[in-house]
Amino acid sequence: MSDSIQGNSGAWELHINDIQIISLTDTKHNRMRIISPIAESKAISY
Repeated sequence: MSDSIQGNSGAWELHINDIQIISLTDTKHNRMRIISPIAESKAISY
């Protein structure tokens, strides 16, 4: 279960165990995207 949910119709930000999850929907094209970080930016090498 989410600790908190914020947002508007079609775009929500959730936090589960301190992990940010963003959900975006596009009803016109019947799509949903769920985005969550997988690593800290300082841990990513270029």
